[in-house]
Amino acid sequence: MENQKKLTIELSEKPKTVGISLRANGTPELSVFTWDPASPEEVIKARLHRQKHFKELRHDAMRAEPRRFEKGRLGLSEAEITAIKWQAERGFFQRATLPDDLRDMRQRFREDFEQRIEQFHKYGAREIARVAESLAVYLADPCARAILNATGEFADMLTQAVIAQRGRKNIPLRLRTELWAECLHFGMSLAGFGLASRWAGKAWGDVPREQPLPHVHRLESLAEQANETGKFLDAFKPKFLERIRHSSSEWLDEADRRIDLRCLLSSGILTRTSRDASKKALLVLLIANPILTTNQVCGRLDAANETDPRRAPIPAAWKAGGATSWLDAYNKFQSRVKTYVSKVRNEAGIRVNHES
Repeated sequence: MENQKKLTIELSEKPKTVGISLRANGTPELSVFTWDPASPEEVIKARLHRQKHFKELRHDAMRAEPRRFEKGRLGLSEAEITAIKWQAERGFFQRATLPDDLRDMRQRFREDFEQRIEQFHKYGAREIARVAESLAVYLADPCARAILNATGEFADMLTQAVIAQRGRKNIPLRLRTELWAECLHFGMSLAGFGLASRWAGKAWGDVPREQPLPHVHRLESLAEQANETGKFLDAFKPKFLERIRHSSSEWLDEADRRIDLRCLLSSGILTRTSRDASKKALLVLLIANPILTTNQVCGRLDAANETDPRRAPIPAAWKAGGATSWLDAYNKFQSRVKTYVSKVRNEAGIRVNHES
């Protein structure tokens, strides 16, 4: 017994990171790494240990379910979209709070605890249904607003990921429709009774005297308690879900607003363009001076090259065609240069009214 007690104390003094991986023969292998939370070095080591473990888990998952890691219509894999959903869902529950009117109601529940017990004993199922339907209406509205905020956050993160994958921030209608669908699926998943009721329970709290059914804890058997709780849920669930789902069009409005905002805030110099020195120089110029014609663009880029020839190199294909500068290329094969500039404009979402 002394050894057992000593072991328990030692384990509780330090946090531990537990990892489970599979051996070559398929059997699980458990690894435990203890660390001192007061030591920056050990905290970093614990973090690296967890990252190594998660990397192994991801590798195992990719072998077991390779389709989850294939790129889909948004340019993202199912696993990548799921990671974004988890982050937005986490925020959904972290911000589970009641508005002032419901906090006042919860306070009255606590103050009137004994009187409420008498009401439930006197009126039974009728009182359970009355309280359940009333709470369903009151809780549905803040829950629907929380779903709206979480859907907006999901739309923002998803749009960032899509822009990063595409290398440009303009979102055509077909792709936008895909984003809408993904955002609505996410919002609807939060509006299912499992997650929505969990949000409501977290927001309301678990203080016994504040619970909607004050008499349940005084019932003698678990069967009686389950029966009373079942009556409450039968009245609460349909009204709660119906009222929440009436807000689905507002969730789509919020998602679309956040998509637009993310496109506006995104940098024009993105992954694909930044790897191409010619396109990068062209894009920097167009962002600062969007109304320039193609001829003017070529003149500006040649001027930049006079101070440093590496600032705006002409595309290799044009150089192979005999062009020595942007303006020279414009004079030799004007249509190709106009197409090139137009493509960069479109990728960056830059629109002009004049003929380039």
